[in-house]
Amino acid sequence: MSSHDSPFADKFGTNYVPSDLEMDQLRALLVEPIAELALVDAQIDELDVLVRQLKGKRASLQTRIDVHAALMSPFRRIPQDVLGEIFSACLPTMHNALIDPGEAPMLLGRICRHWRDVAYSTPRLWSSLHIPPVTGRFEQLDSHDPPNIDDRLEKFVEAWLDRSASCPLSISISRGPYDSDIGPSGTTPGTIRQLIRVAGRLCHLSICTHLSEIRPLLLFGREDLPCLRSIHIQAPSDPNELLDGVPILQIPNLHQISLHASTDALTLPLRWSELTDLSLECFPIWVDNSAHNSPNPGGLDQNGAQDLLRRCPNLVRCHLQATTYAPFIGGSTVIVPHLKALSLSDEFDSAQFMQSLDLPSLRYLGIGGGGPGTPSLRSIQSSMHGLTLELRNSCRLPEDGLVDLLNLLRGVSRVRLPRTTRIRLPNHLAMVISLDDEFLARLSPKPTHTVSPALTHIEFGICDFSDIALLDFIRARMATGNPLRRIEAILPRAMDIDIPSELHPFISTGLQVDLKYEFRTWDLDVRDGLSEMGCF
Repeated sequence: MSSHDSPFADKFGTNYVPSDLEMDQLRALLVEPIAELALVDAQIDELDVLVRQLKGKRASLQTRIDVHAALMSPFRRIPQDVLGEIFSACLPTMHNALIDPGEAPMLLGRICRHWRDVAYSTPRLWSSLHIPPVTGRFEQLDSHDPPNIDDRLEKFVEAWLDRSASCPLSISISRGPYDSDIGPSGTTPGTIRQLIRVAGRLCHLSICTHLSEIRPLLLFGREDLPCLRSIHIQAPSDPNELLDGVPILQIPNLHQISLHASTDALTLPLRWSELTDLSLECFPIWVDNSAHNSPNPGGLDQNGAQDLLRRCPNLVRCHLQATTYAPFIGGSTVIVPHLKALSLSDEFDSAQFMQSLDLPSLRYLGIGGGGPGTPSLRSIQSSMHGLTLELRNSCRLPEDGLVDLLNLLRGVSRVRLPRTTRIRLPNHLAMVISLDDEFLARLSPKPTHTVSPALTHIEFGICDFSDIALLDFIRARMATGNPLRRIEAILPRAMDIDIPSELHPFISTGLQVDLKYEFRTWDLDVRDGLSEMGCF
């Protein structure tokens, strides 16, 4: 009998209370199904036993298959040199290799003996290394001496460098201000000692530490560092630790230099004409001049920056930060024929500064300084085809300067505006540029004139465009002879129009549209504030 055929079917799922007579009827109805259920349970138990037996047999067969199939694995037949190439492709590309068992190359030595043998016998896997600072905290110590972490790290670094055999090395080392192992006698830290041991193979060196800790390296010259091609030094401000006259900066093969330290940029002993990459953030040297009321020496102003560019005819990439201010004097035009990327900090009067430069190969320009008017870049506007222009948050332009600048740069193809777009007026008061419908209208093509006609890629930051204005702008740009290829924008509101759907014909032919609608969402935490309430 099924549940539907039961005389109590209309009572199922209710709170009905059966009578004594109905209780007897219910017991009689359940005799047969209870017996049948017991029979089914017994059959299930028998089948469970059979299934367990079959699963055990299957596992045994699978194990036999797996151990034999493993012998036929394609990886076992890969030649060692090819496996080494695969391992090399696993190395990080944005930084030096880390002392991390979960990343290559260390991870590759933890898979099997064969992989470990290949990894340890492939020197190029160990040709880069980032040495982190040893940090810790104060803890209660017993009578036992704490472990000498620096000694252990030195031995690890020594083994790592030994595996690199004769390969040129790329090393980065960072030591916090409170992690120095320099004792009263000036003992060299263990990790620095290992760098000195392999100095002849150092090719790329990046150090963030006190200059006193790397003084032995700074005193090395061309004979000690014949392979050195690039160096990055970041050091805290200390009038007793200066880079003036150090031999390491005079090595002939040194083509890439990045310095972040207190020093006089103009007196650095660099071979300026040999440099292809230069990044300078040179800060004034702090001295107590309170009695004389005179500025601290050193640093770099925009006049000094122009002088540096004049010294560097072979630069390809350059970043300059003005750390002191002086009115721009100008002078004869500076020609840097190979410069492809130039980045200036916010302290530059970019309009006047850039007007004094002739940069025929420029492809990237980051502007973060300026003053009233927009006569900037006239000397290079004719050679800016394919240029990417990036305006930073504090780019100093007058209110109309952004459109005027784009008007001036007829050959700019890519524009990146910051997430929060600001301008600074001549009185250095920061104001927000309105990226609104009026701005879009000015940027839209006109029958007689088009702003930046070569513009194909636009990355807006947070903007106040309406969907209809943005849609009209994109359609107008797509109707020109040089249509847009990609547009990005962040809109702090809800969507009004599905712009990608409206632009489907253009998107199907290659236009990329990335619009992010971001607006504040509210959340109510009913327990918020309880921990601050007192009890009575």
